[in-house]
Amino acid sequence: MIWSNPIVYPQSVEQGRGFRDPFFLKEGDCWYLTGTMYPHFEGDKGARERTRGVPLYRTRDFVHWELIDIILKRPDPSEGKWYQNYFWAPELFLYNGRYYLTVSCSRRGHYEKDAGVDGLQAVCLAVADRIEGPYQVLTEKEPLLIGNDAHLFRDEDGRVYLFASGIICAEIDLEHARLTGRPQQIVTPVAGSRAWNGQRDGVGFEGPYVIKRNGKYLLFYSTWARGYEIGIAESSADSPLTGWRLQKAPFYGAMNRESCRHYGAEYEEGYYAYNYREAGHNSVFLGPDGGDWIAAHVFEHGDGDDRIKLAIDRLQYEEGTACVRDQNGKLVNGPTHGRQFIDSSHPPYAAACKALDTWAWCRIGESYKPPEKTELLFENGWRKSCGVSWEGAADLSREGTSVINGSVFYEGTEYPCKLTVSVQKELPNRKETMQL
Repeated sequence: MIWSNPIVYPQSVEQGRGFRDPFFLKEGDCWYLTGTMYPHFEGDKGARERTRGVPLYRTRDFVHWELIDIILKRPDPSEGKWYQNYFWAPELFLYNGRYYLTVSCSRRGHYEKDAGVDGLQAVCLAVADRIEGPYQVLTEKEPLLIGNDAHLFRDEDGRVYLFASGIICAEIDLEHARLTGRPQQIVTPVAGSRAWNGQRDGVGFEGPYVIKRNGKYLLFYSTWARGYEIGIAESSADSPLTGWRLQKAPFYGAMNRESCRHYGAEYEEGYYAYNYREAGHNSVFLGPDGGDWIAAHVFEHGDGDDRIKLAIDRLQYEEGTACVRDQNGKLVNGPTHGRQFIDSSHPPYAAACKALDTWAWCRIGESYKPPEKTELLFENGWRKSCGVSWEGAADLSREGTSVINGSVFYEGTEYPCKLTVSVQKELPNRKETMQL
């Protein structure tokens, strides 16, 4: 595979205007792309155009792109939906064989006079049986959480966590579209500091993305005091709710004089290997060689807001953390620039190690069908949705917990797993679990 950063979007992708906050998910031999559509945040300031919703594109080579659909369309104002504006930072998440979509929306524009709470970004959750849709909104009546840049992460024990800008984290029950824990602040800018990730007026952390590699959680986040830069927080705790420590230096990004001057940061000439104006809000995806890759939106100097570009690079793990090297093997602290290539003819996929356990909740007497798929975990941390065979059925006639044994067969090997079904008289009220 040959590519060249920055990747310029063709006219077939939003008239060449591209996406902020690019998110990739690989399925089969294709990569699916979504992100924040033009006019981005400017569309809330009275711009003539309005964001149409959440787009989904497909590519096989990062050169040719096909629009699948607007998988979550902006409602007509007459419908009175709370998810009327923004459609920022959409992400897709595969869980128990279904695709969950998170995206930040609002009832009114943030810059509208007296918008109040209705102008705040909040998390909309939708689900589909296929990655290409159709998607059904699960949070029709109220948002899942007040916040922006929602990101879902599944831990090895099967628990799912929602992260959002700030950066906060809470455990979530996806199947019932509710948080099951109180959101906790897990990382914040360096207090009283003029550092690149320090606390200063108007600057914070956003765009969380979490992976777990070699027994350690890695949280990627973006901050904008010097342009747009990506940092990493790491934790070796038993849960992603605790133990986070910020790395001192940015991992990947760009710096520009204008931002430094505006936010009171020191501009460092030659700090980055390549001179981009901005590079941030990343996702991590399964790349063409079977390894982890990073995607971020970038601007070169002189680019307007309607000419966003894309950068992709292969991640490597050295000394317990992530890094990027260019074509010559040189360690770089930002997106590579120019022609890069890798041999992707024989992707070195890691070996499968276990099938993940799953959980479900239902009321007494409800009909319940166990999921047809669960996820197989590979040694490099990636997951694959696979068919599962269950032994027996859950007792839904009374309150309690039923555990059903299951098996996943993959390439001649059996991987055992369990399904835990919690049967309750009434499920908790979602309003009680969404308070910050």
